[in-house]
Amino acid sequence: MFNARFGFRGESVSKSFVAQLSKNNHYAILQLRKRLRQEPRPCKPNQTWALDWTNVTIDMETHVLLGVIDHGSRRLLGRMICRGMHQSHTAKNAERSD
Repeated sequence: MFNARFGFRGESVSKSFVAQLSKNNHYAILQLRKRLRQEPRPCKPNQTWALDWTNVTIDMETHVLLGVIDHGSRRLLGRMICRGMHQSHTAKNAERSD
């Protein structure tokens, strides 16, 4: 990446230098990657939504559960429960609660 970015200046880095640097700092690189994965990225309300769809079996009957969450405010925006898998494609058979 360095060579592609700064090669026009006549500067370059060899593969062996990058390999040695990565080897010497392997633990620090792993810790940084772990921290970056675990830190939540802040976002404004109503900017990013998440959708989760799952199947739940209650009393030998399968229900489809759908939830919509706003990442910025962490609010549940809506949920829908569809009773029975064969009826899940029709909105009139869905029970909706906000």
